[in-house]
Amino acid sequence: MTLFAAPHVGCLAARPAQRMIATLMASDPRELAGALLWVGIPAFGSISGGSPSGSQGTALDAATSAHLADLRPSGVILFRRNISSIEQVRNLCAALRALLGDELFVAVDQEGGLVERFAGLLPSWPGNMALGAIAMREPTLGEHLAREQGRLCGMLLRDAGVDVVLAPALDLATTGANPSTGIRSFGATPELAARLGVAMISGFSDAGVLSCAKHFPGLGAARVDSHLDLPVVELRDHSVHLRPFRDAVQVGVPLVMTSHVVYTALDSNRPATFSRAICTELLRNQLGFAGLVLTDDMEMGAIVKRFGFAAAVRDAFAAGHDVLTVCSSAALQREARDTLVQEIARDESAAAAARRSIERAVNLRSAWAAASAPPAQPVNAAPRAILAHIAAQDADAVRSRSITAATALSAAIAGRAITVVQDVQGLVPLRSTGSALLLLPVLAAGTPVEDPLRGESDGSALATALAARCEVLRLPARPNAQECADALAAAARYDIVLLALTAASTIPAQATLAQSLCAAHERVVLLALRSPFDLAVVAAASDAASVAAARSQCAKATLVASYGFREMQLSALAKVLLGQTQPFGWAPIDLEGDYA
Repeated sequence: MTLFAAPHVGCLAARPAQRMIATLMASDPRELAGALLWVGIPAFGSISGGSPSGSQGTALDAATSAHLADLRPSGVILFRRNISSIEQVRNLCAALRALLGDELFVAVDQEGGLVERFAGLLPSWPGNMALGAIAMREPTLGEHLAREQGRLCGMLLRDAGVDVVLAPALDLATTGANPSTGIRSFGATPELAARLGVAMISGFSDAGVLSCAKHFPGLGAARVDSHLDLPVVELRDHSVHLRPFRDAVQVGVPLVMTSHVVYTALDSNRPATFSRAICTELLRNQLGFAGLVLTDDMEMGAIVKRFGFAAAVRDAFAAGHDVLTVCSSAALQREARDTLVQEIARDESAAAAARRSIERAVNLRSAWAAASAPPAQPVNAAPRAILAHIAAQDADAVRSRSITAATALSAAIAGRAITVVQDVQGLVPLRSTGSALLLLPVLAAGTPVEDPLRGESDGSALATALAARCEVLRLPARPNAQECADALAAAARYDIVLLALTAASTIPAQATLAQSLCAAHERVVLLALRSPFDLAVVAAASDAASVAAARSQCAKATLVASYGFREMQLSALAKVLLGQTQPFGWAPIDLEGDYA
């Protein structure tokens, strides 16, 4: 199967890899080294160490342009700091390509759920685990929705000038201890993640954008967030986590991103980032992957806390990566380029490896250009100005229809995903009589990969939707002992109590509050607004007896999962609680496992 299928629509002109071909033929190590980098536009003021620029990363000022022109990266990754409007992103992408070449890759993390760089500007998506909950109940429907999400998301990204989406995450959700996975995963089973991942990759391809399977070889069992430090996964057999990636490679996913994690079953000494056994022997030789292999951001804590940066760059390149990503620091971007220059200049085998990587990028870009080329217009069919006017009108119409369709699809996914995991007392839907209290902790970002919660941190959509039925008591994300005591005292005055869990798997105070509430009150509904792992509410338990006691306390509680806190998800959750719609989803994880 080809790496990249022909898209259904296209809003960007096809771009032959002319600069990459010239770089491939060049003997200058700086040109070769730059082409091995994908970079973020540096945080404003970091390039020269001077005062912040007026653009703050949303446009190219003189210093940023000079820095990027000196680096000559083959790709640029956009983050929330670079995005203020769709038109601004189009202009930024055009300026980047004018500076660095028409074939420049422009990438963005637009996974849906926790990771949405365009949140508030493009329709939001519930995230992978919501799709997993639907597919657990009805696999064919889940796959259809995943492909449609990929297609519509890809169309809107491409319309904005972006041609690479750093999604989907194919990691298996086998532990709730790591907040950087959670609802970014489709679920715990490899078959589920493989089928939905392949469907979404196909949808992105339909739209004409390049997708990236991550984080190879699967970091779902990690219990440490690699944004903060280096995880070590000590499974005896890692093969179950490889299944989604194997299937993605078989259908031609064009990019794969590795992870900053040590997998002792695959390489006992090195993280995947530095492991030739993982990047080359396993991914290339055994799985047969022929596309681009990317590192995760080389500035993450797993790298900078544990390794020297220059040595990390050398080792990642030697492992077989085609692209090293350096997403924030201008100084580290220059250091990465200079380190690669030294390697290429001193070692002909390194230069040959760099050329092979650039050749893969040339092949990928050329295949993309061929698939995206518009059909030839008949000679003298119409004056060029009329054709341009018609094309612009068509683009506006396609954009409007895509936004409408994406918004509707997102709401449908959110609604179908709501899962009543347990309801032994029949508390859902809420009865129309009797007093009810909603305890609502604010949301706090669980990992640096999450985008700032624009207007969603207080769960207002849920509070508003339930206002006619429930009193609301707001709590901090980490309630102290007195705040927990006050909440329990308030709960005693109500017939039924709903407790929203926003991070019980990682914030012991929330888990303790849930356990205490279940022990003190007969009718409790626990609402997992972020991760369904929160419903296990054993994160604060330190031994087997404590785990058993916590589960016994919560045995009668009603458990409901929304798989996220975006507005359409909280609205869908409220409709289920009020009996306006029926719950459909099934939990795609095992809540009986050891998640502490």
